[in-house]
Amino acid sequence: MLQAEKERTELLYTISDEKEQIESLISDLEGLQVIYKNEHQVVQTLLINYAKIFESHLPKLYELLKKVSSDYDAVISMDISLEPEHFLKLRAYQKDTGRDLKHIRKHTDGCILEFSQRIIQAREYQSHATSG
Repeated sequence: MLQAEKERTELLYTISDEKEQIESLISDLEGLQVIYKNEHQVVQTLLINYAKIFESHLPKLYELLKKVSSDYDAVISMDISLEPEHFLKLRAYQKDTGRDLKHIRKHTDGCILEFSQRIIQAREYQSHATSG
């Protein structure tokens, strides 16, 4: 029984870490969205295609956060001694989620970096366009 509780604790730590990573990505994207929405209209127009990241990534991240939170609650309330098969399935599923999250984080971080760089370029363009 002690080993089962140890495994439960490890899984809870893993899920908590994943939840924090997802929340961080959401925060980064929402912050970038606020910056974008407060930019000059010229900058917004230049970056309209990049702004699609908010529509494509945020809903998926919210859904993933909801799923991971649900998994956490399931592990907390689970009686491992009565539901060992369910626990093993959840642990295996969580490993898949972790792999998916690494891919999502890498892709989203790259998109955020590129978008941030494009904002700087668009600001420079807008500054030259409106000052001349």
